[in-house]
Amino acid sequence: MNCSAGYFNARMSRPFCDACNPGTYAPSSGFTECLDCQVGRSTNGANASTSCSVCPAGTYATGGNGVCTPAAKGYFSPIAGSNAQLLCPDNVFTPYLGMKKCVPCPPGTTRLAANQGTPSLVGCLNSSGLPVGLDAYIYYAPDYYDLALLPSSKAKDYEGITYGVMGGVFLGVVALVVVVALVKRAVTGYVPLKTVH
Repeated sequence: MNCSAGYFNARMSRPFCDACNPGTYAPSSGFTECLDCQVGRSTNGANASTSCSVCPAGTYATGGNGVCTPAAKGYFSPIAGSNAQLLCPDNVFTPYLGMKKCVPCPPGTTRLAANQGTPSLVGCLNSSGLPVGLDAYIYYAPDYYDLALLPSSKAKDYEGITYGVMGGVFLGVVALVVVVALVKRAVTGYVPLKTVH
């Protein structure tokens, strides 16, 4: 039996076809076996694929994989079609999965790439030798968090946190202005003038 694209028949005498597994494809009819996706490409977990898609930046595929794998924390994948994740060098880090670029450690913290294999030491460490939380990266180094560098699943979260921080700063400034005005009035003994009738 001659199978359509996305399917194969290992023995053409069989009366049925099998779908290509994730990570493999058949671009046209008549295939007796499916082809593996090339490195840096995947079928996004789908069966019966007729082609493979290029993995986006922030992910990688070693070839024949059903999905594009997000770069792990401490690693990055700078370009589309990567076949491996890259380790962030010293004093920079990727606090989220699937990032395209490493970002600087917050001020007062350090990171050694050699510690990546020790779970308790993964990330930027404070003076006590403990990893800092995600809020430290966003608060201390916001200029480096271009939304384009973040995985799409985190970009919206970051945007919300950013606007939340900006809103808090704005309210703080308004409150400070009000307090200064009240103090000035108390010191100068300002009393509103009476209206002359």
